[in-house]
Amino acid sequence: MLGVSVIAVNQLDRVDRALEVLNEERASLVAVGRGLIADPDWANKVREGRQEEIVVCAYCNQCFDDLNRDVPVGCSEWE
Repeated sequence: MLGVSVIAVNQLDRVDRALEVLNEERASLVAVGRGLIADPDWANKVREGRQEEIVVCAYCNQCFDDLNRDVPVGCSEWE
């Protein structure tokens, strides 16, 4: 146990990596940022054991480019 709450980041939208961090108690929470943009139903699919249905982030940065341009955020995986 860490004694304080820790949020882990960095490509933890990969379910196996997120579960490893949580199961080994290396963090209290995982940040799924881009994964939730690519697939807003990410958490429900993980909870329901439907990981194979998750739309996986390609790390193309379209979402961040959109944020920087102050336009609605999009995702190349939606096309």
